[in-house]
Amino acid sequence: MWVPTGSGLSVLSATDVRSDTSGSRRPSADLVRVAGLVSVAALGLQAVALLVISTVQYSRFGLGVDFTTSNQAAFLIAHGHLDPYVSTHRYPYLDDHFGLLLYPIALLYLVYPHGVVLLWLQDLAGVGAEVTAVWWVVEIVRRRMGSSATYTGIEGGGAARFVAPGIVLGVLVLLLSDPWFYTACLFDFHLNAFSALFLLLAARDAWNGRLGRAAIFAVLLLLTGDTGGLYLAGLGISVLLGAAGRRRYGAIAVVVGAVWVVAVHDLGVDHSHVLVGSYTYLVTGSPLVAGSVTLVTVAKALIEHPQRWIQMIWGRKRILYQVLVPTGVIGIVSPWAVGADVMVYYLQAIAYPLTFLVNGFDMIAGILVVLVGSAMVMAAMAMSGRRFVRVIAAVLGLGMLVQSVVLGVVKIPETYNYFFQVSPSQAAVLSKGLAATPPSAEVIASWGVMGRFSDRQWDYPLYQGVEAAPVRARTVVFVLTTAGLEDDPPATVAAITEYVRTELRATTIAESHGVGIFEWHPPRGTTQVGIPSP
Repeated sequence: MWVPTGSGLSVLSATDVRSDTSGSRRPSADLVRVAGLVSVAALGLQAVALLVISTVQYSRFGLGVDFTTSNQAAFLIAHGHLDPYVSTHRYPYLDDHFGLLLYPIALLYLVYPHGVVLLWLQDLAGVGAEVTAVWWVVEIVRRRMGSSATYTGIEGGGAARFVAPGIVLGVLVLLLSDPWFYTACLFDFHLNAFSALFLLLAARDAWNGRLGRAAIFAVLLLLTGDTGGLYLAGLGISVLLGAAGRRRYGAIAVVVGAVWVVAVHDLGVDHSHVLVGSYTYLVTGSPLVAGSVTLVTVAKALIEHPQRWIQMIWGRKRILYQVLVPTGVIGIVSPWAVGADVMVYYLQAIAYPLTFLVNGFDMIAGILVVLVGSAMVMAAMAMSGRRFVRVIAAVLGLGMLVQSVVLGVVKIPETYNYFFQVSPSQAAVLSKGLAATPPSAEVIASWGVMGRFSDRQWDYPLYQGVEAAPVRARTVVFVLTTAGLEDDPPATVAAITEYVRTELRATTIAESHGVGIFEWHPPRGTTQVGIPSP
């Protein structure tokens, strides 16, 4: 981490300050501990609130394709299908980022067979990552207090004793006001929250020199999929730069992470558009031009055509800064955050679809790691022996808090409104339809509300552009609505509803408040059903 010296700032690892203030009786050391406990308590309340919100979201049917993918796979795994076929994407589940961690999670279905458990676990993993970040920051400032003679000199100076606990509480404010975190928790279900948790745990242990335990968390990180391999490689880069005594561990992490990503793709996981397909423009020069895109061709294009990704980043500079705001921003220069800079921010910033920057779940790990990096830089500056450096730290710290709170005030209500578009009356109709849908039935549903209908083998999304859906069961239930996070305009839904009612002669299960649920028994030998468009 960064420490003040006679000439400026230099790098210092945890082992260099092993004689910290763990047993200190200084008032400020006690205040740091209190600040840490207050922060954990506040995050505990945040966790409770998220659990309640997720339960309401589940009851309101506000869950789409991404939730359906994981929930259907977990349901099938729990029922003995160890290589589950995900009908939402029409390929095996493991082809979707190779998320092995879902297998042990699926065992919970044997105890509590309800998809809301996925949302609860995601909330707890995300808050767990936040708590890990807080305690890592507590350790950073306590060791800074013990290693800095200059801090001992300024500690007795009135308000100076509140510097270290102020950094911890400042981190808490950034965490609670981070709109991207709430977006990550509300945006269906993804293993990225678990990736963030294991990455923070592995990074904190590596910083503390507990390499054996860090290796255990690194293995768990890999179980979250190919993204976990990228994060592990990023952690290795940070260790190489920030921990002189642990560079062997850093090198191993880089190699293992990179090999894992390549191996996953060599195993046939070629549907991971986040890692490959989103970078087609780097290879072809235009997202509209098709071409053979692989990890190798993308890596080659990054070097041969830097103007393409530089232009992409420059065009997104405003949204990039908004995403960085909850991190404190200055952490991007910390050696312990460089890996996250590269593997999270850089890769998402140059991906063609903008959604990967603003969906929350793809950024959560990077935000938390860079936030810890900001705390490292701030601790070094705020406890410097030079008054002007401390003044700059105070100005920067105030700026971080103000802009983060403003961003949260603006964005958090928008996030809630975006994910709660299904009204209680519409949810009541959907609940009635779900209760009347046989477990063995195939469901063809509007993709914004299909999540609750995915406790079955066959569940197909209905969205604009789909011309036909396979018929896999003797009973097919259509769930048609413009409620939720929809991709279908009302005219399309109306045309399909009329087709199902008049052409297929399906029986109406429930129809009101803009929701129509119909049961159809296809003639024998039917292999697919057409999806009309207006």
